[in-house]
Amino acid sequence: MNIKFFYKFLFSSLFIVIFDVNCNFVFGNTFSEKKAFTILFGNYNDTHKTALWKNIEFPKKEKLDTFWENKTGIVSSILFQSYVENGKEKFFFLTKTIPKDIPFECHACLPLLSATVFSLEKNDWKIESQNSFLMYEGEYASSPSAKLISVGKDKKGVLLEFDHHGDEHIKVSYLIIPYNTNIINAHNEITYYDNFNVCGRSVQCASFTAKIDFNKTKLSDYYKIKIRKFGTETVEKNAYKAISVNEERSYYFVNGTYKKISRVR
Repeated sequence: MNIKFFYKFLFSSLFIVIFDVNCNFVFGNTFSEKKAFTILFGNYNDTHKTALWKNIEFPKKEKLDTFWENKTGIVSSILFQSYVENGKEKFFFLTKTIPKDIPFECHACLPLLSATVFSLEKNDWKIESQNSFLMYEGEYASSPSAKLISVGKDKKGVLLEFDHHGDEHIKVSYLIIPYNTNIINAHNEITYYDNFNVCGRSVQCASFTAKIDFNKTKLSDYYKIKIRKFGTETVEKNAYKAISVNEERSYYFVNGTYKKISRVR
């Protein structure tokens, strides 16, 4: 064998081995959606990218409808996203569960949403906070739009947005925030409303929008939120009377929820 060729081969082999070792060192702690499903439910369907949630332990105080009598559901992913918080690597995992072997495509078919935050602890991924029964939302078993957002200085949360269509068109936003070992629906707001499909005869036409902004000037763990609402809405006791709305509300985050501190009309 040519000695020059031999050393080239040896150097190339050593380079590949070193590169592979370094890659494993750098990326060895990668976390996958499949692994998250397996940790939570003990199984994963590679074809459908879902898991089976067996023997669901619903809260005792919760009254179940007939959809969930067999206590088994099919779980799919809504959001699986990595982030860094206080120097720690984390993943936010939001899932949707629908009953197994039951038609679930009606207006009142609201899937179960669950949320889990995984964090890297000593080269292993652990559950840091969790809410398996976050909410039932999403008519016709639809999924919301979901995005990771900053809710404080080095604090992350998720903004969920549902779009409901019917006699009324309603958009609802939820601020989902990990707090201690729990994950909380800290605030929900109707961000758009109109009744144009039914108004005109017995109901006055009305429409409004609401915008959620974060005030990042305050030196606190969580940002204050400001909500500006503008438009018209019907009076609760008199649907044929519409009043103008032009208000601004402010909220502070206190013990896992946003509390209103001011309201200006």
